Amino acid sequence: MMHTIYYGSAMDVLRKFFPKKGEMNTILGSFSASAIDGTHGGPYSPGTGLSLAYHYTMGDIYDFRTFRGGIGALSDALVSSLTDNGGEIRYKSTVKRFLTVGNKVTGVELRNGEKIYAKVVVSSLDAQTTFVKMAKEVLLPSDFTRKVNEIKYQNGYLQIHLTLSELPEFKDHLAFANDNNIRWLMAYIRSPEHLQQCWEEYQRGEVPSDPVSYCVISSLMDPTLATGPGYTCTIFSHYFPYNIPNGKHNEYRDIMADRCIEQIAKYAPKFRDSIMNKAVLTHKYFESKFGITGGDFTHGLIQPSQWWDKRPVKGWSNYRTPLDNLYMCGSSSHPGPGVTCIPGYNAANEVLKDLGIKVTAPISTNDKAKKSIFFWRNKAKVV
Repeated sequence: MMHTIYYGSAMDVLRKFFPKKGEMNTILGSFSASAIDGTHGGPYSPGTGLSLAYHYTMGDIYDFRTFRGGIGALSDALVSSLTDNGGEIRYKSTVKRFLTVGNKVTGVELRNGEKIYAKVVVSSLDAQTTFVKMAKEVLLPSDFTRKVNEIKYQNGYLQIHLTLSELPEFKDHLAFANDNNIRWLMAYIRSPEHLQQCWEEYQRGEVPSDPVSYCVISSLMDPTLATGPGYTCTIFSHYFPYNIPNGKHNEYRDIMADRCIEQIAKYAPKFRDSIMNKAVLTHKYFESKFGITGGDFTHGLIQPSQWWDKRPVKGWSNYRTPLDNLYMCGSSSHPGPGVTCIPGYNAANEVLKDLGIKVTAPISTNDKAKKSIFFWRNKAKVV
């Protein structure tokens, strides 16, 4: 079974528990939706079984939660924790390159030419950006560079941010979602085959004819997220074509956005007419706006060849790098993507060890660590 989980597809694993084809299709579709997240694969693609395990072996914590005030509240809490302990935040200060002496990183140079020196530099950027762009003037080990250049980032997706004048009223067999605010998070995935069809069209460079839509009406749970009348809504969909012919991006984007909205409108007839404002973003936006390689929110696809001791590359999963004083702490590090704080926490502990600063107690019993790491308990309430 472990071999199947590691190398098999999500459906290879799920068929062990749901052996009868044609039954439990929506349940299997929902399981498959998590399995394909960030994998550049479909539910029948080898390797997606491991993604299924990654998402569902977290037990009770794998439920959808958000911070009161939105995910930005977590950012605010991080800032407060840092500044309360004497740290400083530099906004709109783009790093141009690392400053080095030989094989040692001594600081960073900003785009405006300012140089900042430090004992330690920690990068939360993806590995490609960190080592190919920021450290391009440094002679890195050839094997390491080759491994970094082999990291796969193909992860096409689309986001639609909406304001709605009224809540969607679902009909027929989905009408139950109108009760008890269940409709704040909706996705109706008919079957794994539905997802597989989208994946196959995506592989051909086509906009999926029937894309799967994940719809979140965040202000239904947290009214503070709607600053004006109405409701805030976000739709996410996998498989927006990754490689698009020149001049076709906006056309493809608008076609897929319309098809995603139609997925909701099929079961909530007034949904389309309730849209007041709309912004559509693809992976191309995040690549150009934030410098993320390929716009990949996973900072390297979560595939067996790019996981565990191979994240970001084989031999460098301990948050250190071939450059002295440079550490990795983001989603490209073990254990991978998600708002978990685990890569940063692990990296921070390795930095403390190398600086000779004793970690006096586990985080669960150390009061100072509690204040620094578990700040969100007081400053960013979960809803």
